[in-house]
Amino acid sequence: AMVCSRFGRAALRGGVFVDPYAERPYLFHLGLAVVERSADPACRALAHDEVLEYVLFGLKQEEGEPMVECPVERLLLLKGGSGIPAPALRFAASAGDLREMAKAHALEWIARPLAEERRRVLLESLPSHLDFVLRGYDYQDAELAAVRAKLTEKARDGDARARGEIAKIRERQRALMARREEALAALRREPELIAPGEVTFLAHALVVPSDDPEDRKRHDREVEAIAVRIAWVHEEANGAVVKDISTPELARAVSLTDHPGFDLLSRRPDGEEIAIEVKGRAGIGEVELSENEWVKACNLGERYWLYVVYDCASSHPRLLRVQDPFRSLVARAKGSVIIGEGDVFACAASE
Repeated sequence: AMVCSRFGRAALRGGVFVDPYAERPYLFHLGLAVVERSADPACRALAHDEVLEYVLFGLKQEEGEPMVECPVERLLLLKGGSGIPAPALRFAASAGDLREMAKAHALEWIARPLAEERRRVLLESLPSHLDFVLRGYDYQDAELAAVRAKLTEKARDGDARARGEIAKIRERQRALMARREEALAALRREPELIAPGEVTFLAHALVVPSDDPEDRKRHDREVEAIAVRIAWVHEEANGAVVKDISTPELARAVSLTDHPGFDLLSRRPDGEEIAIEVKGRAGIGEVELSENEWVKACNLGERYWLYVVYDCASSHPRLLRVQDPFRSLVARAKGSVIIGEGDVFACAASE
């Protein structure tokens, strides 16, 4: 809330970013989709509007192409631009109309399916919820009926106080049945009140291509940094002590050569020490091992692991681990060696 209040207007005016892998300019919209339950004054339990779900979404809009939803994290990998290049001026000038198109798309293809899914889940679980509520009220009703039966016996024996208590029990039973019908009506009514709420945009970005090799290198370094963090966390979660040896200085600090051929040195709880080479991809694709890395994989055999992290530009990166890649993977030479994603998936460790 603080960030939006301070920077929200500037974010909605939009910024320029550089995507070194883009072929044409595109707009990136960061938005918020809402699923709401409308109020029904006839049901006390549903007397007020309620927001059921908030979902952040990213939407990529390229001229002349269908809009596609993409992870909001992708924007974090892009470099800030210094202005609108001439080839993108005409596209940028139509941003107002494109934004309205994006809003309509987000309502129809993001917010509405979310609401429909929420409604579907409620309808599927409705019979069990109705049964649960009925059994709860039946249990209370049975308790009141048992108390009423005992009081009736006492009243027959002349207990005047018992007659007064029976009247109270009858009233409680009537109130209980009314509450039961109200609860059941609310459960049946709720799915009908679920609908998509307003789509709100939080930020807009004009993303332009770049043919500068340094931009692509910077982007790849950001992806690799995400992959290394994920690999590191995985090892530490399994009790290992991890050391970063990805630079000559760090490698020398642990008595290795300047270019050891892997990124992480991991000592497992059982004392085993393994070498981990980490590769990251924003989505899914081939990975490339340098000649030095491939030689080290050959020399270390089962002590060498290739950790590949796919979908680094998403909220759910996927880590695949391949032991002894020199003998496990099929590679083709290209000065370095290229490993297809299908081979990585096929040879990845199951745990």
